[in-house]
Amino acid sequence: LKIDCEGCEWLTQGEWYGKNFVAQQILVELHPQYAGVERLDVDASVPVFGRKDSGHHRFDWHRVQDFFDKLEEHCYVNFHTEPNLVSERYIATEFSFVRAKLRKDMKC
Repeated sequence: LKIDCEGCEWLTQGEWYGKNFVAQQILVELHPQYAGVERLDVDASVPVFGRKDSGHHRFDWHRVQDFFDKLEEHCYVNFHTEPNLVSERYIATEFSFVRAKLRKDMKC
């Protein structure tokens, strides 16, 4: 499952874990500048530091931690991380997760 939606990852994460479909890998580009927003109304063509949309100056690090905790709850572990250095439009990092039971207490 590949998620690259310019900030909507924070709002859609709960929909990634279906009962009828289980992704073995999740690849997601995270934009931490949108971690604190409840609604995304973004013009992705405008550079992030030139935008007036809400959230791009306030990183909600608790929500970032919750994001990774939710992935672990669903048995996804990070196996690769890569900063996106290509774009000047936004701050982003690519994360790759694989579904794996690494501890006995994990309920996969």
